[in-house]
Amino acid sequence: MKGFSLAEEREALKLIYGDDLFWNTAQDTSPTIQLFISNYRTASIQFRLPAEYPERGLPQVLVQARWLSEDARHSVVSLVHEKFCEQQQQEEAGGPILYEMTEFCRQQLENIHDSYYGSPLEEEANTWEACSLEHVDWSNDDESMDEWCIGQVVMDRKSVFQGLWIQVDDENKVDSLLNALHQHRKIGSATHIIAAWRIVSPQSAGSNGRILQDWDDDGEKGGGKRILQLLVNRDIRNVLLVVCRWFGGSLLGPVRFHHIVQAAKLALDGQKVGGKKAPR
Repeated sequence: MKGFSLAEEREALKLIYGDDLFWNTAQDTSPTIQLFISNYRTASIQFRLPAEYPERGLPQVLVQARWLSEDARHSVVSLVHEKFCEQQQQEEAGGPILYEMTEFCRQQLENIHDSYYGSPLEEEANTWEACSLEHVDWSNDDESMDEWCIGQVVMDRKSVFQGLWIQVDDENKVDSLLNALHQHRKIGSATHIIAAWRIVSPQSAGSNGRILQDWDDDGEKGGGKRILQLLVNRDIRNVLLVVCRWFGGSLLGPVRFHHIVQAAKLALDGQKVGGKKAPR
């Protein structure tokens, strides 16, 4: 994604992290992102941007969290520096990298947290009956769904979040796919079915084909934009990405957007409980 300006990267991060991003102006060289590592533990990732960034240079990272030991903090920073220094040596330098660095930090912090505290939601998540698309009625359109994947469950205070993606090559099929999901006995019981899609227009599917993209919040304002930004950041095309949320009775506040994005990522990363690839 070389060619992104600092202001464009800031806006993209704002869509993903919302109020958890502290970056007052595009000229500010010390943005901070707050991450939810568990229900009750957070961490702050602060970046020091080089003057030439994002054209060149690697941002410095500072990790802050009360529950994190000094040794663990230094370990995370060292792993980030090692990974992205090596990546810049192997690839052409330049371009936005804050999202990748933030999510790498998140993964390291979650590993440290789970190894020390354990995963309090693991047992609860195992009791949730996984969704399946095996018996969805696609209106007898056998080609509506060539590939699909349902991600692992994210749970918080009895609210359940689960992501899924479906391969789709025609924007005209999106409505029928969403209708089928809403009519599905289990998926249709979700409080919100948040969706985003990016599809290459069949009329201009050449080397620079026009990409049609949009989202549907389904009542969870801001959710659709956030998962669309995931598709944009990863340059994923011809996919309908959906996150289902079943409300558990407790208002979660802003952390719900973290869970929405996390559920979407689990589906996109292939950490799945169900999926199929139709025979060709």
